[in-house]
Amino acid sequence: MAASQSGEIRAQAVTVVLIPKVAAEVAILVGKTSAKILSLLKRLFAAISACASCCGSDTGADTLDGKAAVSPHQHPEVIDNAR
Repeated sequence: MAASQSGEIRAQAVTVVLIPKVAAEVAILVGKTSAKILSLLKRLFAAISACASCCGSDTGADTLDGKAAVSPHQHPEVIDNAR
């Protein structure tokens, strides 16, 4: 019976150590993935804005944040990165 209790205590100790470690690793992965998604969205909006200004489209608001659209002549890498 003592061996059984010892095994249970060991299992509980491992659980207490592993759960916070796994939670921290998941949080780091979520943070990195969220940063990548936001970066891609930013590039997408810049590319759409550059395409809209290149085609002469006037939608009233050039970007979601109200700033002027990026000219493809000022930043040709925006179009290159969008490919």
